[in-house]
Amino acid sequence: CILVHQPDLLMIDEVFSVGDKGFQIKCVKRLHEIIENGATLLFVSHNPDDMKKICKRGICLKEGVLIYDGDVDSATNVYNDMFKNPY
Repeated sequence: CILVHQPDLLMIDEVFSVGDKGFQIKCVKRLHEIIENGATLLFVSHNPDDMKKICKRGICLKEGVLIYDGDVDSATNVYNDMFKNPY
């Protein structure tokens, strides 16, 4: 989360899978600053709680196919529902 310049587009993948709680809090704060300054953030995560902390919009893919595009709460529900009945 050390960015000197304001990006137009920032893509991060599973950034919170490493680092302690302090690092995560610092990153979330910085990500919100970047978004507030007009950047587009592409945030990839399998953790619905992390997505809800950062994102307003979410998409859900299944086997590479888009199955949902909308608000983040509904996207996380769609994601969680994919694992309720594996058959």
